[in-house]
Formats: sequence, C-alpha cells, structure tokens
Amino acid sequence: MQLPQERIIVFFDGYCHLCSGVVRFILARDKKQRFLFAPLQGSTASEMLGLGPEQQAAPDSLLVWERGRLRKESAAALHIARHLPGLWRILILLYLIPSPIRNWVYRIIAKRRYRWFGKYERCMMPEPGLEQRFLP
Repeated sequence: MQLPQERIIVFFDGYCHLCSGVVRFILARDKKQRFLFAPLQGSTASEMLGLGPEQQAAPDSLLVWERGRLRKESAAALHIARHLPGLWRILILLYLIPSPIRNWVYRIIAKRRYRWFGKYERCMMPEPGLEQRFLP
C-alpha cells in the first residue's frame, strides 16, 4: 500500500463508541487532512500491521502509523494531539509523565471502554463526503 509520506494513519476499534468519537473529533479539527483512518478490524490493518483474526476481534489499542513508525497506547494519543491545531497541542505536556504511568491509565480506559462508552453492532461507517479519509 503506497501512501503519501505526510499522511498519518489512525487505526481504531471500529465497534467502540469512544474510539469512533475520537475519530469524529479528529476529523472536525484536521483542516489540513493529514489523518487517514482505518478500523483495526479491516484489511488495511491486517495488511500493514499483520494482525491476525484474534487480534482484530479484540483490539486493545489505538495505533498511529506515520512514516513507517508505529505508536501505540498513550504515545499514539499524544502523537495525534501534537498534530491538531490550537490548544490541543498542549496535551503533549503529558509526555512529562513517565510512559509506564501514562500507559497504565490508557490501559484502564481501553479495557473498560465498551462498558463505559458502549459498542456498535457494526463497524463505524464514514459520513458522506468523508469516505476518501477512510481506508478499508
């Protein structure tokens, strides 16, 4: 799969309400259209990340791919914030917190996200006009 170098791919759990909300949040603020989105349950994730069926069935993390580098957990979330306009960039100050602590908090939320935020019956579908921002 050939993508422009300036693009950032956000791999997300397409069934998760929280994850889909994060995607909508990014879309609303990404005026430069740097971000592309791919569900962890899709063929792009399988091809690029080598995810097997068991990993696609129970994804546990938001993943961000840029220029051949994969970020996960809190580093992925902070990398997204770094590329958003305005005051959202201030979230990168959370890098001052040691990654084991940041990731511990991230994993608590990730493990409980379906219980706290809910789960879709089907994978999130892009809104009309945004299809080109989503990979299969």
